Amino acid sequence: MHLMYTVDAAGKRAYTLQKVISGEVTKSAHPARFSPDDKYSRHRVTLKKRYGLLLIQQSEFCSFLKFGVAGLWEERGCERGGEMRERG
Repeated sequence: MHLMYTVDAAGKRAYTLQKVISGEVTKSAHPARFSPDDKYSRHRVTLKKRYGLLLIQQSEFCSFLKFGVAGLWEERGCERGGEMRERG
């Protein structure tokens, strides 16, 4: 038996040991397994780069960089206003 949960009407988690509650499948309350030998991390990073989902590609991250290290701002692809410039 594993700890499971469903989300109630108020948006809070309701924990249970049942797999199905009133026709709704519950979700596992345990995190995914972690392996230091991650075979697929390269592929995940490649996909995140392609679709602009990496943290360094987010405009909020660029606004925190400021001008601490010379050249780092432009190297990360950030414009001075905190927005990302278009990459080809």
